Amino acid sequence: SAGGGAVVLALRGTASLSDVVHDAVAYSEPFCGGEAHAGMARMARAVWAAAGGDVLRALGARPGAELVITGHSLGAGVACLLAVLLAKEEEALAARVRCFAFAPPPVFAPLSAARGVEVRAFLHGEDCVPFLSVDAGRRLLASLRAAGTIADAHSALAVSRVVFGRCAPSADLVAAVSRAAYLGCI
Repeated sequence: SAGGGAVVLALRGTASLSDVVHDAVAYSEPFCGGEAHAGMARMARAVWAAAGGDVLRALGARPGAELVITGHSLGAGVACLLAVLLAKEEEALAARVRCFAFAPPPVFAPLSAARGVEVRAFLHGEDCVPFLSVDAGRRLLASLRAAGTIADAHSALAVSRVVFGRCAPSADLVAAVSRAAYLGCI
C-alpha cells in the first residue's frame, strides 16, 4: 500500500481430518446479509476470534497498513468469508482489507451482499475445487438422469458411440441435459 505496508493473515488449505469435515459440511447458513458455507463460516469466525486481537494490534502499530488475508482451497474459502465478515462487522477496518484467494470454493451468495469487499480469486483451469458446490452436484445428477432417460430410448450401441466420442450426441439428448442442468431437476 502507499507507504503503510501490510499485515498478512495466511490461512492454509485442507490439512487434517477436521478440515475435511469442515469442507464436507454441504449446507449454508445466514452470514453477513447472505448465505455462506456453514463449516467455513464457522471457521472464519473462529479465526477472527483467535487472531483478531493480534491482527488489530499489528495494524495499530502500522498506521496506514492494509490487512491482506490470503489462503488456498479451504483456507481461501475461509479468507473470502473473513473478508466479508470484517467488511460488515469491523467498519473502521473494512477499507483496509484485501483478500487474495487461491482456488477458493464457492462459499457465499449473493455476491451483491458483499459489495465493497475486495477479493481477488486465482484459479487454475484443471482445479475442480473452485467449481464444487451442492448446486453443481445437483446439476450434474440432473444431467446424468436426463441423459439416462434419453439413453433408455436408444440402443446401447448408439449410447456407447456418444460416450466414447465416436459421434455427436443427438439434439434431444443435448436439449434434455441442458434443460436439466439449468433447472437443477433431479
